[in-house]
Amino acid sequence: MEAYTYIGSDLHNGHCPACKKHCVPPAGKLLVQGQTTWQSPNGLGRLWVYTYDERGRPFEFEVSVLNTVGKLTGIKMDGIQVDPNRFVSLLGLPEVIVEEITAAGVTEIQEPDKSYSNRSKDRSA
Repeated sequence: MEAYTYIGSDLHNGHCPACKKHCVPPAGKLLVQGQTTWQSPNGLGRLWVYTYDERGRPFEFEVSVLNTVGKLTGIKMDGIQVDPNRFVSLLGLPEVIVEEITAAGVTEIQEPDKSYSNRSKDRSA
């Protein structure tokens, strides 16, 4: 397997130079396309923020909410589900996503669930 160096967050081709797959960090800035929310009367809710990068690749951020506390629970990059913990540890949570989350009434954003990677491994076994 051929390795490649980190391609960064500046405008790039939107794919891995080694394998040509599109599951790579956003090319340039993320632009918000919209959001969807769901909320139950007991304070539980979900927020989905839909964005695209400067190459037109879609990125979807899913946040689970309890009252005013949110936790990033899912990310799709160009339709591919990725570990939100790894995404955030490598790239951080993009400022435009933080702005959308706080505009939806979330006052505290918790780190993604560290057990996400373990759940993914358990499913593949």
